[in-house]
Amino acid sequence: MKQETKWTIRVFGVSFNAGTRQEKPLEEYTPQELKQIADRKNREALQAAGYTAAEPQQIAAAM
Repeated sequence: MKQETKWTIRVFGVSFNAGTRQEKPLEEYTPQELKQIADRKNREALQAAGYTAAEPQQIAAAM
């Protein structure tokens, strides 16, 4: 009979400081830090897809 394998997944934030890799477990990030990271990654993904960010003045004028 086949036995089930259980997995544990750990998520780390990785940064480099003076060429040294530093890891920080996801649980140690504050909600504000997680939101900032998510916003930055979303902007990077949109730029990679060819979109450019609008200036706040352009957004206000469009409304």
